[in-house]
Amino acid sequence: MVIDNQILSPGQNQRVRSEFKGMNFLVVDDMAAIREVLCLMLVKLGVRELIEEAGDGLEAIAKLKETQIDFIISDINMPRLNGLELHKWLRNSKKFRNIPFLMITGEVPEETVAAAIVGELDGYLLKPFQLATLEVKILELIKKKQNHAAEKISFSKA
Repeated sequence: MVIDNQILSPGQNQRVRSEFKGMNFLVVDDMAAIREVLCLMLVKLGVRELIEEAGDGLEAIAKLKETQIDFIISDINMPRLNGLELHKWLRNSKKFRNIPFLMITGEVPEETVAAAIVGELDGYLLKPFQLATLEVKILELIKKKQNHAAEKISFSKA
């Protein structure tokens, strides 16, 4: 991942995106340095709410049970419970199934491609990626969730 070294310089982070207002993010990766970079990138994008971190899928589940999370960014390769297993757990949960989930990976294993093709994954990014690419993907998934929620409301009124 590429990030400028002035990410938190004074005056640089005055922007707050309306799309992120009130949203809590969870960053899941077994590498602390990657989690830190992703958290800094989210701040740079204008996230002003809570940004939680977890070192693997099991820690992520514990965080989800403690805190309201609105968006998850997760690595695929992690010990104990990997990103695909975490995603499967979320989608099988009534409470957490609708949380947007962005998978990040340094490689594209067959199961990731297969999951993306059949529409199980909301989206994924290949490492390394730019800040702008992360922003586009997050906004795309937020919009997708909002459109899905609007469709459910209009369908239930019909």
